[in-house]
Amino acid sequence: MQDMEHDLQAGCSRSIRCLMEATAMVRRCVSLQQDGWRKLCRRPGGWRSGQRNHPEGVKGAESVASAIYLARKGHDKNDIREYVEAAFDYDLSRTCDEIRPDYHHVESCQQTVPEAFAAFLEGESFEDVIRTAVSLGGDCDTLTAIAGSIAEAYYGVPKELQEECRKRLDKDLLLVLDGFMERIM
Repeated sequence: MQDMEHDLQAGCSRSIRCLMEATAMVRRCVSLQQDGWRKLCRRPGGWRSGQRNHPEGVKGAESVASAIYLARKGHDKNDIREYVEAAFDYDLSRTCDEIRPDYHHVESCQQTVPEAFAAFLEGESFEDVIRTAVSLGGDCDTLTAIAGSIAEAYYGVPKELQEECRKRLDKDLLLVLDGFMERIM
């Protein structure tokens, strides 16, 4: 039992590190509330400020932020799919059943972001999106962070899940989370 708890804590630590790393990207979403998406993308440096600057990483970040923005504005999944395919040249036609057999851990946006979108597009609720992303395997903590971010904007997070997650965070992380949520909600 202690081994399982240790593995869970280690997994949570890795996930938290990934989410903290992604925060630099997501923080820019706050700007969407004031400036709008087009104005943000036209800024000198745009998303690249503070990012790793790899073109595919920037493309991945912009596509996810676009999907979050569109979801928050009430667009349906078909609108989101069409926009991401047209604006970012991602092929979002594959289903999760088509992805699963050959998918493995890959640390590139080209083979992570479209798969995360597939999980979001197939999911029927926030929890279903999370479960679908995990079921793909591979780099599932990253897939789940991406798909879950879009799903949160589209579906919201059920209150009981929010409460359970809050129980698992220490005071410092709760302060960060609450401050972040105040700014974007």
